[in-house]
Amino acid sequence: MQRTTNLQGAIGFSKYKGKGISGWISNAIRWFTEGKFSHTFIVVEHSVFGVLIMEANGKEVIITRLSKYFEKGYEFELWKCNVEPSRINRSLDYISKNFLEKCYGWLQCIGFIFVWFGKKVLLKKMNNPFGSGIICSELVLKYMQSLGVDEALGLDRNNTTPEDIYELVTASDKFTKVSLP
Repeated sequence: MQRTTNLQGAIGFSKYKGKGISGWISNAIRWFTEGKFSHTFIVVEHSVFGVLIMEANGKEVIITRLSKYFEKGYEFELWKCNVEPSRINRSLDYISKNFLEKCYGWLQCIGFIFVWFGKKVLLKKMNNPFGSGIICSELVLKYMQSLGVDEALGLDRNNTTPEDIYELVTASDKFTKVSLP
């Protein structure tokens, strides 16, 4: 694991292990997706003012501080992007211009239940019937596609989960797991 001070363009993953509705939603997402994490996000700025991330947060796509994941109950990982800074900047500009403040895709989340049912019960691939709004994994997928991560180019935005993104990132030579200084 590498220590770093330049996180711009990194991809992060989180899960909330606390109680209440947030804990229930995080557990449900991980159960349905059979994943380690329930959420994914992008680091858009790392400066003396802190680390800022872009995420689809349940209402819309926003920019917020990474420090919220230091709170009790959160577990997260960061994966630094190992491509040219100019390419990262172009991709971050594209994501910001096209998705910032876009509404969250709650219907897509519900659609993953259909996808899961098809996979586990009917034993066949089903597509998510809902495509409106944007969810966290779709946001990060669009970022990875704009970076030119080959493994991300063939994925369907309506059927991609945080676990799918995690598998892509951990298998790619374009990303390295990091810890904060």
